[in-house]
Amino acid sequence: MLGINTKLIETYLSPDFNSCTSPSFLRSPANQHEANALQLQTAIYSGLTAKVDSFVNDSNLLTQCLPNGELPLNYAIRLGHSEIVEKILLKHPTALSDVDSHNLTPIDHAFISNNQRIIN
Repeated sequence: MLGINTKLIETYLSPDFNSCTSPSFLRSPANQHEANALQLQTAIYSGLTAKVDSFVNDSNLLTQCLPNGELPLNYAIRLGHSEIVEKILLKHPTALSDVDSHNLTPIDHAFISNNQRIIN
């Protein structure tokens, strides 16, 4: 085998996966930015492209972790929401080089989740 950590991949693919590094997701949003990040996370999870569209002009939201600890683009890729991925990339094309708390890029997330539509 190629030295792939299958346990990490199994954990990553689990529906309960999140990369939280702090318990901040357990408390109520402290300010409007946190409230918007939570709304963006919920919209991505639900596949609500129009709702995500209302947040894509805020580059701070697109480049910072959501309350679940994931970057918005990585989260959309992991969930297979290609329309949301396209919306984010149109507004923030450099997001392809952003790395998350696991030092993974969006491309890494696409390959790990075996999301052929995103990979192609």
